[in-house]
Amino acid sequence: MACCGQSVRQASAHPFSENRGTEKVPVLFEYRGTGPLTVFGRTTGRRYHFPSGGARLYVDGRDAPVLEITRGLEVIHP
Repeated sequence: MACCGQSVRQASAHPFSENRGTEKVPVLFEYRGTGPLTVFGRTTGRRYHFPSGGARLYVDGRDAPVLEITRGLEVIHP
């Protein structure tokens, strides 16, 4: 129940919903290489681990530019 007439914010399936809008929209990446790949976000410091080729991960939009220039990673557009 909400207090003071405020509505309760419901959680969504969005991977970064807990961050309260401080990030840009998450970007979906697919790893096209072989073997595992780990990349660290330059802005957030988050660790993004792709265990093998074909793996897909949502990446914080602030970190997307560094992943876009990483060999073997491609942005997946809806």
